[in-house]
Amino acid sequence: GEPAQELLRFICGEVVRLFDLHLAWVGRKEADGQVSIAACGGNCVYAESLRTAGVRWDDAEGLGPIGAVLRSGQAQVFRVTDSAFRSWRDSAEQHGVRSVIVIPLITRGEIYGTFTLYSTQPDRFDATAIVKHLTEIAGRISVLVDMALDQQQLRLLSTAVTTAGTGVFICDRSGRIQ
Repeated sequence: GEPAQELLRFICGEVVRLFDLHLAWVGRKEADGQVSIAACGGNCVYAESLRTAGVRWDDAEGLGPIGAVLRSGQAQVFRVTDSAFRSWRDSAEQHGVRSVIVIPLITRGEIYGTFTLYSTQPDRFDATAIVKHLTEIAGRISVLVDMALDQQQLRLLSTAVTTAGTGVFICDRSGRIQ
């Protein structure tokens, strides 16, 4: 019965605690090329610095770890010393980040966003067992997001039918009939 954002925040916090990580956050791929932070757990100060810097997925030149995963659709592990971290290295090192795993979240057959986890240990995500566990958690997050989208759709339809005296068209922001 909790709102999806509260559940995501709880999941991020528990993953940080259980896996002894620095930070975990769920990001949403936005149509304008940005990645918004839907929920965060752990050292959210670093996440806030990412939000301020403007994480993007559509900029091939400055493509960081999040953008690389959103464009490829494959989970990837990065170390701060990797070239993909070039634009983010100073900030990451300032916050003690040494490695990151970025896992895509798939809902309704499309990439919704990412589950991104940071560690102060450079080899934290080298073991296949931890990658497997985190990937399974990301799969459950995808189900949660999918359920939240379904609930949102049901509320919209319920409101439309309740208030309408005649036929109803429900459109998205682009004017396409849903």
